[in-house]
This record gives sequence, structure tokens and C-alpha cells, in this order.
Amino acid sequence: MGDATSGPVRLSFNPQLRVEFRGATVTSDAGLLLPRELDEHLGLNTLIEQHLADPRTGHNRQFPLRDLFRQSIYSRLAGYEDTNDAERLAEDPAFRMLASRERRETSVALTSTLHWFETEVLTEERNFQGLARLHRFRANEVRLLLGVMAYNLGHLLRRLVLPGAIQSWSLTSLQQRLFKTGGRLIRHARYFTLQLAESYLTRSLFRQILQRIERLAWHPT
Repeated sequence: MGDATSGPVRLSFNPQLRVEFRGATVTSDAGLLLPRELDEHLGLNTLIEQHLADPRTGHNRQFPLRDLFRQSIYSRLAGYEDTNDAERLAEDPAFRMLASRERRETSVALTSTLHWFETEVLTEERNFQGLARLHRFRANEVRLLLGVMAYNLGHLLRRLVLPGAIQSWSLTSLQQRLFKTGGRLIRHARYFTLQLAESYLTRSLFRQILQRIERLAWHPT
């Protein structure tokens, strides 16, 4: 049992072990850094600017549109199908690092904001038409479309940059073996360090995939 409410928890069976809870610095989705790097090279920011319009005016833009869109896509890519998971993922270090610079110090969107984005912003006619240019499918259709786009991003990662030995992995295998990688976020004065646990995703494999992403030459039109 723990002998304090705020300190490490001690266990009777192993007196040498201390258990600490660091929700804002520990993640189980560090592998999402790889598809995020891929979408950067594929020009997703440009596609968002071209096909989606932000209905907000003035300074009411705490969460940039591109961050909300990525949060919707990457939560599904990691297997979080319900926007209710946003409450738990808001301060997750992996999801914060996937976002814009201004969100990395605080949090990504909570459930209410993400629900508003998916059921109101993306269902507006101009945005729905923008999404339809990429696929054809409105609130339920939009959510289905987001799931399809998450699948396609995973498929592109597998097809374009995964080494041959693991290229046959299914999306479920990618989620469980690659994206579900533990990590701990450390904040320095001018930068962040995300320490990854080596399991399926080793340092060698991580570097190999990054090198393949960097060799891609594609620009959205």
C-alpha cells in the first residue's frame, strides 16, 4: 500500500519497488510520431488549408483547425474510436507533441471541443464538400470518413516506408506493435525529449523508417 497520498506507492511483495503516476509525462502512443512525420512530408497542412474552412472569427481559435483535424485522425489511428477518449488524451504527451507548437506546453482539445469540430465544423457544407473531394461519404458520415482517412494514413505508412519484413502487418498490428509504444516526456528549457521504450519499435527500426520518410518527394497541388 502507499503510505502517502502524493508520494510513490509502495507494494508489500517488493519493498524495492516504487510506483509513481505521471499522467502528463507518460504515453502509450509514442509510435504515432512516425505517421505524423509522414503526413508532414506528404503535405497534410497544405491539404487542410486548401479543403477546410475555419468558421471561427476573431481570437476564438484556441485550438488551430489543423490540430483538431489531426487529433480526430490520430486518435482513430491509435484505436480510440470515441471522442470521449479526448478527456484522457488531452494531456497525453504524444498527442501534445503531434500538435502545433502553441499546444505542446498545455493540452490538446477536450471531448466537447472535438465533438463540436466533428459534428458542426466538418459537417458544414463547404467543409463537407472539401472532405468529399478526398472521399465520398455527414455527423455519422463525417466520423466514418475520419476513420477511413486514419486507415489510409496507416496504409500509406505501411506501403511507402515500412521495411519489407513488417510491410505485411495489418493496421491492428501497427496499432499494437508500432503505435502503442511507451514513452516518457521530459521538458527542457528550449526543447522536449520523448524517451521511448524499446520493444517492437527499436531505435534501429525507428531510424530506418524516418530515413525512408525523408526520401519521399511529394508535394500537394
